[in-house]
Amino acid sequence: MMKHIFLLTVLTCFSCFGNLKAQEDPKSTAFTLFDSPKSVPTAPYFDEHHQEHRLSELSGNVIVLNFWKPSCRLCLIELPALDRLRNDYKDKSVRVIAVAEDKNVETIAQTLHDRRLKKMTIYYDDNEKLLHAFGGQKVPRTVLINKDGKEVGFIQGLADFDSPDLRQQIEQLF
Repeated sequence: MMKHIFLLTVLTCFSCFGNLKAQEDPKSTAFTLFDSPKSVPTAPYFDEHHQEHRLSELSGNVIVLNFWKPSCRLCLIELPALDRLRNDYKDKSVRVIAVAEDKNVETIAQTLHDRRLKKMTIYYDDNEKLLHAFGGQKVPRTVLINKDGKEVGFIQGLADFDSPDLRQQIEQLF
């Protein structure tokens, strides 16, 4: 019995520490913008049916492209706000795409389900080719693409998708 109480106490401490640590991570409230737009890579990403997609299919839309992993603590923190962003701009010419750096569709689906993000479309990146083509090495990473299909900025690390400054940067591209 004492072993169980001890284990529960230890697990509770780890859980609390994890939540405190998450609150310490600074959130970026705006994209780092480039002096001039950059060409977007042509590497594909895939949907849950393993169908290939390319960002060029979305030309004429502003794209907020987020790279994440189911095992990434910061990614999981920002997913609900990313989903709010997607929902808030669903009637505008903005496409919010979350691309998992994991080929296991079941793991991706379970992660989204666990976070009650049932309307978020499942996409994945095969061997991180698209992430690396954008110059990213780790997640979370979010890329901002204008209607002309050019990359105009990025956020490396935890993003505050509810930030008025970040949303203003997106809205300036409409």
